[in-house]
Amino acid sequence: MSTACASRYEAVFLCSHLKGPKMSYAIAAKYVRKSKSFVAKWVQQYKKIKSVDDLPERGSIGKVTPNMEKKIVNLFKRNPTLTLRQGAAKLK
Repeated sequence: MSTACASRYEAVFLCSHLKGPKMSYAIAAKYVRKSKSFVAKWVQQYKKIKSVDDLPERGSIGKVTPNMEKKIVNLFKRNPTLTLRQGAAKLK
């Protein structure tokens, strides 16, 4: 388990777990040395989906199609010294 994940679990345990001490967000934030908003965010996330893991659908959606990806890979395999700008110009 990563240290980020461990501090999330610790914050949730301190604030809302059945066997935890039921601390306030501010006191738990001081204890784990994180911000109050960090504690509040992860407690709410835990209450909503029962997990403190990052959601897999976060981040930008890829905009390169598999066909275009093949073209890009082939172009740079044939010309390994090609710069990104030159490659972009050739693909247009």
